[in-house]
Amino acid sequence: MNSEIEISILEPYVETEDCRRLMLKTDPWKTLGFGEKEVQGVSESTRNGNLVVARQDGKVVGFALSVSGMLLGEYLKTLVVDRELRSQGLGKQLMDAFEKRAFSRYPNAYLCVSSFNEGALRFYQNLGYQKVGELTELFVKDHHEVLMRKTRGPWRDFRKNG
Repeated sequence: MNSEIEISILEPYVETEDCRRLMLKTDPWKTLGFGEKEVQGVSESTRNGNLVVARQDGKVVGFALSVSGMLLGEYLKTLVVDRELRSQGLGKQLMDAFEKRAFSRYPNAYLCVSSFNEGALRFYQNLGYQKVGELTELFVKDHHEVLMRKTRGPWRDFRKNG
């Protein structure tokens, strides 16, 4: 029986070893060509971004990394879920924590998802994200990144009500 997963927004960063374990042998990271340099970059980025971390028995099993201030919103840079825990609600828990923070400050949340990652596209669409554009061949040839947005409404209305 699996123990409970704890979600924390108070984490200082994610260790490179945890990023390596969670990312290097799974998609979309493999198809995007992620290697040691990119994993180290993600780990370093967790020190400066907005971070939500999921732990099970003290072990990092997922995280969401975002940055504030993009187009009157918050941009989800990376969502990572342990391969063994996918399709069990952990991604939704991380997204709920990300959106709670994002929508407390902004009317918009953004993210990009790889065109080949059909499961992730469905996941984000089911959460209410809509496609707003495509960045062709941003990472790898023959694939593009789909820019998606979830909104609570126009900035002016958000500021009046916030």
